[in-house]
Amino acid sequence: MAKRGSKMGSKLLSGLIVALLLAVIAFLQGNGVLPDTVNPNADGAVYLHIIDVGQGSSTLIQQGNEGILIDAGESDYGKVVSDYINACGVDTLKYVVASHPHSDHIGGLPAVLRNYDVGEVLMPEIDEANLPATRVYELFLDTVAERGFSASYCEVGDIYRMGDVTMQILGPVTQIKDLNNMSAICKLSVGDTDVMVLGDAETKELKSVYKHGGNFESELLLMGHHGSSTSLYYDFLYEVDPLEAVISCGRDNSYGHPHEETITYLEENDIEYWRTDYSGDIVYRLHSDGFERIEG
Repeated sequence: MAKRGSKMGSKLLSGLIVALLLAVIAFLQGNGVLPDTVNPNADGAVYLHIIDVGQGSSTLIQQGNEGILIDAGESDYGKVVSDYINACGVDTLKYVVASHPHSDHIGGLPAVLRNYDVGEVLMPEIDEANLPATRVYELFLDTVAERGFSASYCEVGDIYRMGDVTMQILGPVTQIKDLNNMSAICKLSVGDTDVMVLGDAETKELKSVYKHGGNFESELLLMGHHGSSTSLYYDFLYEVDPLEAVISCGRDNSYGHPHEETITYLEENDIEYWRTDYSGDIVYRLHSDGFERIEG
């Protein structure tokens, strides 16, 4: 009887501990500290996170404890992005992509770079005459150097791999003075499931990428330039032919993003779309033959 009572007490204690842990997790999820439906490292699945960074952009693709990060919003979102990555169970960023040197994309990167091991920092090569002389850009470069991370220019056709994920660089194809049109355009693939990430690419860059040619078809599309009408190059978008689209933008932003023309395009083409200003963080689980939205 003593042994039986001991086992029953042990089971009761274990049950209380599990209940307490579940309560803590629920509290963290409810207060935005931990993504609601992501179970880090549990099943080896690939997750695509579009992190809500207000009027900026930040995208994380995760498999297990490893990730690829594309941008990190303005500087005041650096801690938000770092905390989010940590909550997802990611401790190593194999690649960090600085899509282009505007503060709403790279401002938060120094904080991230100071907190994580990074395999390689990638950015498009920009003519020296067009490089910005901003404190934000200088701080980004200084942080890369201080941390001793490898930094490389990504070029059209370059392919990078992380586990089951392949990232192909599609742009920029040519030098364009406007920095939005020097965005690194990334196509992320898991088997036959593709995600197109446009950064702030507008018509000029999208037109040059389209003329350069390639396979643009993607099930998911992260709209260019926060849903601006200036990123609606229809020939390119027709080739992408997404099932769903995501717009990263801030609530009641002064630019009016996303523009009415963008919403009209999505609705007229029966493309389901989601917005970070309405939904917050948006998370997909990617499979080799499809995807499912699990948050947002």
